[in-house]
Amino acid sequence: MPARYRYCADPVFLSACVLYLLNRVVFKPLALGHTVFFEYYGNDVLCIPFCLPPVLYLYRLLKIRHRDRYPTRFELVSHLIVWSLFFEWLGPVVLRGPFAWSKPDPYDVVAYIAGGAIAGGFWGTWSRARRTRPLPVPIPEETP
Repeated sequence: MPARYRYCADPVFLSACVLYLLNRVVFKPLALGHTVFFEYYGNDVLCIPFCLPPVLYLYRLLKIRHRDRYPTRFELVSHLIVWSLFFEWLGPVVLRGPFAWSKPDPYDVVAYIAGGAIAGGFWGTWSRARRTRPLPVPIPEETP
């Protein structure tokens, strides 16, 4: 895994773009009325891998993100929480007007989590060590 994150040139992002187009153009029309997953949740699974890299790149341009490393757990989970709240509660329930066509669906959040978990697995987000410093070596106590 390269040490430098490539944002919108990242293979996970590019794969999500291809899968989004395939779902939009091929799978949804073919599965219309037959498969609920492609019709309702296919694009929701792609929310984190599709949306997070451009947002992190924008943070990099704004100098909010200082390193070109793969997304951290905090970045992934915080965006997952904020976007879930916006897309499933704030937009359709509170704001309604411009989002009148959308309906809150808790299974969408499950799809966001699944897509985020898969993307995080490819990015190595879950497998990185929790500590960057080595653990201290205990000093044995003397017995009297």
